[in-house]
Amino acid sequence: MTKNNLSPSWKKLLKAQLTANIKEQGPSAAYLSLSTVRPDNNPANRVVVFRGFAGESYKEETGWESDLLTITCDKRSPKVQEIAANPNVEICWFMGSTKEQFRIRGRMHAFGDGLNPSESLNSHIGRKHHGMPSLDEEKEEDHETDFSDRLSQASKSFLKRIRSLKHHIKPNAPFDWQAERLRQWYGLTDQLRATFTWPAPGTPKEPVEEEEATFRIETLTIEESDDNGWFSHQDADKRALLERGYENFVVLFLEVTEVDHSYLETSVRTIYRKEDDTWNAVEVNP
Repeated sequence: MTKNNLSPSWKKLLKAQLTANIKEQGPSAAYLSLSTVRPDNNPANRVVVFRGFAGESYKEETGWESDLLTITCDKRSPKVQEIAANPNVEICWFMGSTKEQFRIRGRMHAFGDGLNPSESLNSHIGRKHHGMPSLDEEKEEDHETDFSDRLSQASKSFLKRIRSLKHHIKPNAPFDWQAERLRQWYGLTDQLRATFTWPAPGTPKEPVEEEEATFRIETLTIEESDDNGWFSHQDADKRALLERGYENFVVLFLEVTEVDHSYLETSVRTIYRKEDDTWNAVEVNP
């Protein structure tokens, strides 16, 4: 039983087992299956990529923690409309190296242009009581020196924007969801980022003459960021593409209500349920 909403026992287990599987099989261990409900009430299922917990990084210290699983997608994809109509979803995540399964249920929240996360999500994310880098202005310069060489562009953008908003230094200030969306945008590969400028997913692919094929760019790089952590580009055309792609870029946050975890080889199965702000773990028959 745990009352720590930001780091419940199932989260610690999931992170540890994911790390072990990534070590054995590489980034593909972060692939999972997400189920939603179509408008005709039939199920829809697809493979997506786990992008970490909101505000957190796999490898770097951002100073934030949460229990919100994060996925990214195109605003024009059917799952965004399906989630808007029915936010109840389930994830099935098989980790092959350790031979275990996580089935995770909850309510999905979408954030992007014209899509705002529920205020209830603010209770699922907060500042750590320890860790670096600090948001203390007096110590900021020293921490920049210590950490800037080791931070990715995604984390640098995230911290710049957080620091640019002075009220976020207060311990109880709301989290800046736009900063998290930007962090996820920076964290994409240049190849994946380019796909957000392509025609809408699932639409018929029209034949394109060779000289007209330039609209479908293969890579989209972010060259630099300004003081507020926004992306920019020296090439005006690439800047326009970045803005177009970002308009189509959505971050999904899963507010977890139940985790069903099974070790397939040992037949040990545990269900974690949240009741009255407390997580309870019960071992059940497989």
